[in-house]
Amino acid sequence: MSIVNKAVVSSLFEEVWNNQDYSFIPQLFDPRYTNRNSLPRFSCGADGYQMFVEMYHRAFPDLYIRIEAQIVEGDLVTTRWIANGTNTGEFMGMAATQQSATFTGIQIDRIDQGKIVESWIEHDLFGVMYQIGVLPIEP
Repeated sequence: MSIVNKAVVSSLFEEVWNNQDYSFIPQLFDPRYTNRNSLPRFSCGADGYQMFVEMYHRAFPDLYIRIEAQIVEGDLVTTRWIANGTNTGEFMGMAATQQSATFTGIQIDRIDQGKIVESWIEHDLFGVMYQIGVLPIEP
């Protein structure tokens, strides 16, 4: 089962994030999906997750996420990732800066019957904002 759970999460990063193919979202997310760290403007369901991904793709059309490590234990898959992209579109209400950013994150996904039902996502949002020039001080 751990191989299947790891493949589900790997598909999320490759197909949804890197290939920008949102048609995979219904295949990967359970209708009960909850994002425990959802930004306030996004719902915690799969629709909210898609809105979150789309926001990043509008701001960083060349965004690419590389999986650095994955650890599977029971129904949990922990993924450490590193992303990079160039800010050529509006990001969280701020105009594009044409600056590149490289940032990291850790995501823990709970899988049930081959679908993601719950996530905890932490990423370096302040680092992104500093690198693209919208924060005046280093975090």
